Amino acid sequence: MRFVPMGITALSRSMVDAGHVKTLRVDGVTPTAANIARGRYLLAKPLALVTRGEPRGDLARFIALAKSRQGKEILAKSFVPAE
Repeated sequence: MRFVPMGITALSRSMVDAGHVKTLRVDGVTPTAANIARGRYLLAKPLALVTRGEPRGDLARFIALAKSRQGKEILAKSFVPAE
């Protein structure tokens, strides 16, 4: 959005750069991690990992990592945990 100053877009909270992007309140609710986790911010969307068929090899290992305690800690740095 830096190159289109008056532009509007929808993007993941993990991609918000506070220096260049302004977030919008929806019904007076700001998109904070707490509001998203409580379901108060209505424009939030889940992170989904989708595969064609049963994941194998490196992909299966990546998904296992993402679902592990360590992976959840890593994801929590940029995403709001769903659990």
